[in-house]
Amino acid sequence: MIKQLNIENFQSHKDTSLDFVDGVNVIIGASDCGKSAIIRALKLLAWNRPSGNEIRSTWGGKTSVEVFTDNAHVARIKDKEELYILGDQHFKAFRTDVPKEIQDALNLTEINLQQQLDAPFLLSTSSGQVAQHFNSIAKLDQIDTGLFNINKAIRELETQNKYKQTDLDNKKEELVKYEHIEKLEAEIEVLEQMQNQLRSLQNSKQVIDSKIYDYKQADSFIRQHKVLLADEDRVNNLLALIEKKNKLIEAQKNLKRSIRELYSIKENIKQDQEYIQDEPLVNNLLTLYKNIKPLNEAFTSLFKLIKRINYIKGLVQQEQQNLTMLESKFNKLMPDICPLCGQSIKQ
Repeated sequence: MIKQLNIENFQSHKDTSLDFVDGVNVIIGASDCGKSAIIRALKLLAWNRPSGNEIRSTWGGKTSVEVFTDNAHVARIKDKEELYILGDQHFKAFRTDVPKEIQDALNLTEINLQQQLDAPFLLSTSSGQVAQHFNSIAKLDQIDTGLFNINKAIRELETQNKYKQTDLDNKKEELVKYEHIEKLEAEIEVLEQMQNQLRSLQNSKQVIDSKIYDYKQADSFIRQHKVLLADEDRVNNLLALIEKKNKLIEAQKNLKRSIRELYSIKENIKQDQEYIQDEPLVNNLLTLYKNIKPLNEAFTSLFKLIKRINYIKGLVQQEQQNLTMLESKFNKLMPDICPLCGQSIKQ
């Protein structure tokens, strides 16, 4: 049950609030004072109709229609976005669709709203229309519609069954014409076997033709080269001679190579003999070198010691100069007689 209706910026209503009581509520007033606009506002809320922005006030601003029922707060907003509000929930409003949650919260139908020029509810309608209305309330119309659809489907199935039975009979009559197909299938299998044998024979013939062609080519080649075959012995002798010649040439090359190596060995022997003559002298030099090495090491150590001694002498001379300078400075600063003990300091 609707308890309160608030309308904002909807046609002539800038900010209107209406309170409703239980039972039938009647809205009365002068012409063009906004009575029909209230019904339109409720239709916008309940069925999202009318669509468009013609219902919005000319002075602009957010258009809203909200109601408070016993159990819910429902609002329809037209602004930058088209929204439905149910408590804390927000829904997008598309076309004339109404969210199921809004429909359940309002529970409004066409019979809940009647305008000024509508005929009295159920009083001016025929008995058939009244029965249809109550059938709609009791959902009997849905049963009638379901039975009608079922009977229609049954009739369609029966019609299809008749057509299919007729088609089946026609097919059976046509099958009689093709009873000889089984015999044809056996004959076709025999023909296929014969065709496979024919293909195999054709392949064998192609192989034989290829061999015959190769034989003819070889026979033609032999006939063309019979003249050369007559000179085969002489050719073989020539080839043997050529092979011997090649072997002799290779042996000659090996011999020349060996001679060159022999001359090279002789030259090396001459050089080695010269080195052998100088062997005693080289041995003496090696002995001297072995003796010189310890002497060089001793000389190096001695040179380092001399260098160290010279360095120490320089330090001693420097310290002596410093001592002389300090004694001279001491003599200048100190008096001849000690002022403490009265004895002569300088000797």
